[in-house]
Amino acid sequence: VRHGHGVQVWFDGARYEGSWDNDQAHGHGRFVHLDGDIYEGQWHRDKAHGKGKYIFHAGSAYVGEWREDLQHGEGEETWPDGSRYSGQYCKGVKSGIGSFSWSDGSSY
Repeated sequence: VRHGHGVQVWFDGARYEGSWDNDQAHGHGRFVHLDGDIYEGQWHRDKAHGKGKYIFHAGSAYVGEWREDLQHGEGEETWPDGSRYSGQYCKGVKSGIGSFSWSDGSSY
């Protein structure tokens, strides 16, 4: 049973390094997906949960709150062209109060 700090590397090359509790990612950790996407932040029972940052291999990123592996709560998403959304998410979807600004300076 994994417990404490450790590293797991899967056969496909995915890798988790961080805290374990009762054989599950729990606490702070970093997961690197096979495609190069990276999540670093809080975990709860093997799921991204709490505050964390997800960097997509294509260059966009999300920094904010997570619940059960989904963006949930306050967060900010940015894209390589300079566009940005800052606001609320619900179960992985932009929802509620937020603002979007595009690289050309326009905003909503």
